[in-house]
Amino acid sequence: MRHLRMAVVGVWSLVCVWSAAWAWQVTLNGTADRAELATGVTVDAAGDVVAVGWTDNRGSLNDFTVVKVAGASGAEVWRMALDGAAHRDDQAFAVSVDGVGDVLTAGVTSQSDTGGDFTVVKVAGANGAEVWRASLDGTGAGTDQANAVTVDGKGDVLAAGWTSPTSPRLLPRMEASFTVVKRRGTDGGDF
Repeated sequence: MRHLRMAVVGVWSLVCVWSAAWAWQVTLNGTADRAELATGVTVDAAGDVVAVGWTDNRGSLNDFTVVKVAGASGAEVWRMALDGAAHRDDQAFAVSVDGVGDVLTAGVTSQSDTGGDFTVVKVAGANGAEVWRASLDGTGAGTDQANAVTVDGKGDVLAAGWTSPTSPRLLPRMEASFTVVKRRGTDGGDF
């Protein structure tokens, strides 16, 4: 009987610890309520959480999505979804916050029917408004994608990913070029 009590107390303690492990949970659904996925997360200087990924707002076509939630409660502060010009799959993969609290995101947006473009977007941290967007279309007809983003000490933005080559080899594998770009943090322009 003593062992049974110890087992019950042990299981109950584990249940209590497990249930108390999460302070809050946020689940987002797009308007089409299909496949939504978070791929990156960071915390700003105020302790608020910014997550990126994609939501399905058009029935099987994803939108590049950024959401900011209050760090203390998980309440949604703002949400921003981007639809590329070709209205195809758009996805965010990485997120960073600059020194003034604005959000930098990186991913892929569909600007044409030939594939996606390597895309970096700056979003106002206060309200989620797009500040600027920079897209890079590689020399090939395939998809170009940004997978990482960071901000340097001057506030300029660096992103890394891949671009498609001019003439892919005839091999049964993905052809891509390792790509790193730097943009001005103020307006996304070239140097």
